[in-house]
Amino acid sequence: METEGIRNWALTPKKAITAIRSLEKMKIAILGGDVYEIINNRFTSTYENWYCNKAQDEDDNQYLFRSIHMARQYILNHQSNSKIIYFCLVPDVR
Repeated sequence: METEGIRNWALTPKKAITAIRSLEKMKIAILGGDVYEIINNRFTSTYENWYCNKAQDEDDNQYLFRSIHMARQYILNHQSNSKIIYFCLVPDVR
């Protein structure tokens, strides 16, 4: 996606779920993500996204679990008119 000025990976739903599992094992929370589709051979934003901010009363493990769950559910429940969609995850890499 770097040709579109985006420094991230575009993942199919199946690969995004695999990436979420890997991030969970590494104990890396997911700040959110964006949805893209291919139009005229280019990645184009669908202007759909999600985010997950850490709540003041959450510890790091609670936030990790909630952010992973939210990302997984968003992808599994996402419905699109486009036949092929891609997700870009935003990991919390501090």
